[in-house]
Amino acid sequence: MHCSHNNIITLPETLPPNLESLVCGTNPLISLPTVLPTTLTFLCCANSRLTFLPENLPLTLEYIFCNNNQLTDLAISLTRLINIKYFYHINNPIQHIPPQVRRWLNALEHP
Repeated sequence: MHCSHNNIITLPETLPPNLESLVCGTNPLISLPTVLPTTLTFLCCANSRLTFLPENLPLTLEYIFCNNNQLTDLAISLTRLINIKYFYHINNPIQHIPPQVRRWLNALEHP
């Protein structure tokens, strides 16, 4: 689903159950649905106004682009994403990264 470069503030709480790609960046998005489809492998929500990512991201995610938002922390639940290949999160006012998440990020950058 591609809905980037619009004026979308929120997405519907229920997205198509077989959705594999969600490109919703460059919108004034303030939140993502609390439950994303379990088939999702690609998430691009960059250049928005998100202050947090959903706590229970699908384990199928391989690519996340959440740069240029208002994220203030990275949840420990990110470390559950065992299929992740790329997590791009620069240009966020992140104030705290838990040690577990820091190790997870280092492992992604230096496989």
